[in-house]
Amino acid sequence: MMKIWNTSREVREKDLGENLFLFIFAKELDRNRVLRNGPWNFDKALVLLEEPNGNIAPSRMLLKFAEFWVQIHNVPLLGMTVQTGRQIGNCMGECIDVTQGQEGECMGRFLRVRVKMDITKPLKWGTKISLPSGQQERVDFRYERLPDFCYNCRRMGHIMGACTFVDDVVKSAKDNPYGSFLRVIHDSAKPWSTSPKRPSN
Repeated sequence: MMKIWNTSREVREKDLGENLFLFIFAKELDRNRVLRNGPWNFDKALVLLEEPNGNIAPSRMLLKFAEFWVQIHNVPLLGMTVQTGRQIGNCMGECIDVTQGQEGECMGRFLRVRVKMDITKPLKWGTKISLPSGQQERVDFRYERLPDFCYNCRRMGHIMGACTFVDDVVKSAKDNPYGSFLRVIHDSAKPWSTSPKRPSN
């Protein structure tokens, strides 16, 4: 992971057992950047990071949340706003940020939100939004830097053959409604051709 993180100073690793590791950063700036720029994947699997609480044993830490950048596609022009982005982000989990342009606008090919998600729940493929006119439109989600996930139950942490959430009939079905379309192939894609600003909360 240290090579992937490309930290300016050394990072020490302690094996705590049960697939838990403690990373000790020599520089706080490196630690904050790693926590801020996730999610991180190792061997196509999601790496969950959380600042440790000295009052809780590592084995009892609730490691089930991760932050993802999510692209929201097919949004009508009237819905290309920070408010809409936050509303949609909060329906997926906790909205952390909404990407904005140089003038604070959100007009572009898609809305882009950063969401803290419970990774034990199925990935959402989209939702319906209500416009000021009262009209409802369906929007679609695409996840940046999404690790391997199950096309049957839409959960991360396993693939279809190892899924315990659906029966063998569903596993053997040739037509599956979910798939790689939930993943952004090029995670450098942005709503604008120029780099937008990302206001801090």
